[in-house]
Amino acid sequence: MAMCTPVATDDCDLDAVPLRIGVRYSTPSIALDYRDFETGKVRLLQIPLIDCGIDVTPHSHAATMYESLVDQHPRFLSPSVMSRTQVTRLLQKLVDR
Repeated sequence: MAMCTPVATDDCDLDAVPLRIGVRYSTPSIALDYRDFETGKVRLLQIPLIDCGIDVTPHSHAATMYESLVDQHPRFLSPSVMSRTQVTRLLQKLVDR
């Protein structure tokens, strides 16, 4: 699994903060570790791309995939929480593989 560390801005009001994000190749997915402020626990969110209506093919566009993911999971993937460039780069790894 390819992993990166996200950067959240200080001015956003979050109930959870992403800690790490990565991609899973076997079932194309985004894996996200985050800290839930209410409980203080670190949790894992797995987002299978097929569940978001995204089919990963060699002709897929990472930017289009990103927009679809942000629409469905803004709490964790919106640009105010996670770098668009970082998420797009991880999605491109799925496309290239």
